[in-house]
Amino acid sequence: MDTQRDQRDLAAHGTADAPHRGSHCITGEEYEVELALREALSNGVVHGNRLDARKLVHVRCRCKAGEGISLTVSDRGQGFAASTILDPVAVENLEAEHGRGIQLMKSAMDQVSFQERGTEVSYVHEVSSQFESRCA
Repeated sequence: MDTQRDQRDLAAHGTADAPHRGSHCITGEEYEVELALREALSNGVVHGNRLDARKLVHVRCRCKAGEGISLTVSDRGQGFAASTILDPVAVENLEAEHGRGIQLMKSAMDQVSFQERGTEVSYVHEVSSQFESRCA
């Protein structure tokens, strides 16, 4: 059994039972939140916890119907300095194997921030006005 692959697969596909499902707080905008959650989980498992099956990745979710959702994903790794992340769309980085997850999170969410020396990422997605009436 390939434990590393299993952990990556869980991080990438483990959002089927994501905390926001069925909550009606982001109706119609689930894709963006799931994309950011998948990326944060994958980063926590692969880069933070270094695929160590003994280390957990924690998710905290707050949802307010009609307003949006905030999630915090934390890992047990050593962290990183967010300022050292290279621009994934710069010509010299286009063929890099890593470095797009944070950019994807930033493009999908309204706010993204890193705390605890980079072992924790928090993000917020506000309901866009076209979906507000559905979420009440």
